Amino acid sequence: MNLLIVDDEELTRQGILGSIDFAELGINKIFSAKDGSEGIQVASGNRIDLVLSDIRMPKIDGLTMVGSLQKTNPDLVAIFMSGYTDREYLKTALQLGAVNYIDKPIDIEELTAALKKAVKQVEENRLRHDSRRRSLEQISEALAFQLTIPYTQDPDRINRLWSDYCAYCEDDKFRYVSSIVVQLEDVSSVIRELPFIRQRLSQALAPRHLHVISSEKHLYYVVYHIYSGQRHQPGQIQSAANFLREALSSFGRFYIAVGKTEGGIDKAYLSFQSAIFLLQRAFFCRPCSILTHTDAPVWESDSLADLQDLRRLLIDALADRRRESADSCCARILARSRGSRELLPSQIKSFYIDLFREIDQNCQKQGLSKSGLFPPESIMDQINACFCLDDLGQKLKERILACFENQNRQEPENQTIYLIKNYISRHYSRSSLSVKEIADYANLSVSYLCTFFKNETDQTLNNYLTDFRIERAKQLLSDPRNRISEISGMVGYSDGNYFSKSFRKSTGLSPTEFREKLWK
Repeated sequence: MNLLIVDDEELTRQGILGSIDFAELGINKIFSAKDGSEGIQVASGNRIDLVLSDIRMPKIDGLTMVGSLQKTNPDLVAIFMSGYTDREYLKTALQLGAVNYIDKPIDIEELTAALKKAVKQVEENRLRHDSRRRSLEQISEALAFQLTIPYTQDPDRINRLWSDYCAYCEDDKFRYVSSIVVQLEDVSSVIRELPFIRQRLSQALAPRHLHVISSEKHLYYVVYHIYSGQRHQPGQIQSAANFLREALSSFGRFYIAVGKTEGGIDKAYLSFQSAIFLLQRAFFCRPCSILTHTDAPVWESDSLADLQDLRRLLIDALADRRRESADSCCARILARSRGSRELLPSQIKSFYIDLFREIDQNCQKQGLSKSGLFPPESIMDQINACFCLDDLGQKLKERILACFENQNRQEPENQTIYLIKNYISRHYSRSSLSVKEIADYANLSVSYLCTFFKNETDQTLNNYLTDFRIERAKQLLSDPRNRISEISGMVGYSDGNYFSKSFRKSTGLSPTEFREKLWK
């Protein structure tokens, strides 16, 4: 807590400083000034909680000084001192909220008691403001979130929240609104900073008579509703978006979408919805981009046929070990993906999932073991972890590079192992598929087959079959047309409960939880 002592008599100032144990009162820092003019100057560069001031001083008197300071700090607590008995001074001091009026010469015990009372008043003010601030933050966040839902769904709740909000901040200028939605790749890195970012944005908007409320939504989104009583001027909302991009620049990758300006609180959802529409295309843009309706790109192609043709060319190049052709196809696939007009990110990801699987199958056909060739996580997990199209393109390049590097470096997979795996890939859907059947196909005894397979692959045959079926189940779960109750039979499980237990053991999730996470 900070105290400012103002008196034109230096002996008085020094006497007060030497006679009271301020630390015991909870006063940590003390400033002093010789008159009201100097007191105002000191307070302009420091946070002052308490003022102990003489009334009659040259230049600016104590009452005028405190009145001036309270314009910027209404909670300033003052104690006045005077050697004169003047009821008008006392009346003015009380109007300024003085906690005490002390006659000179000063009684130290009386002054100490007054300071204790003033310190208590400051602490009460702080508690009141903290409570008010928390209430205002809760209301504004609830209001901001509610404006991401159509007004017609619950107009009473929105109006009630707005009324409560106005009661705290005395603001009723919500005639125009523009929503800015930020999509974050990693929320954890910035979550604690979001309140401070919103506060700095609010301060930056204030000179332009703009206001902002914000809320998080669906874990990866932060919504900022910028509103005012007048139509937004060109560039104002863009400046706010630029501010957010700069503020978030050290917290990983993100996209910022600027919604259209709408009129009135009942139209706020339309602005939010237009920003979300832009974010549907964000996946195809460079990270940290600002997306607006005025500069939306013109997409060149809307057909998946071109991508499928390029996929076949790439697989042929990999099969024939033509490195330059494969690299060229990879670059063209990325360019076509970025230029797609109608395809959604989920459709592009599905295309890449199928492409990666076909690349893996090509490696198997060439007798190359997948061990150490590609990352251990499933293809679906890798693709779904991609934040933007560039991530997909980079993973495709890495996969192609791994193929060519291992074609010359890695020992071909044992031909018998290849035949066994190929047989499993063709018959895994039969629940009756057994180790004996596989052994008969490979012309081996059951015991020798199990030992041979384990030595060659570092995995038991039963574990390999289970992993193969679970991986295929993941693929089927990615297609909402497949019912979970039917998938167990499609991957070779006659008992649905046993399938669910095996799936959870392998993935840590039930099939239902896995699908919900996949399409969240």
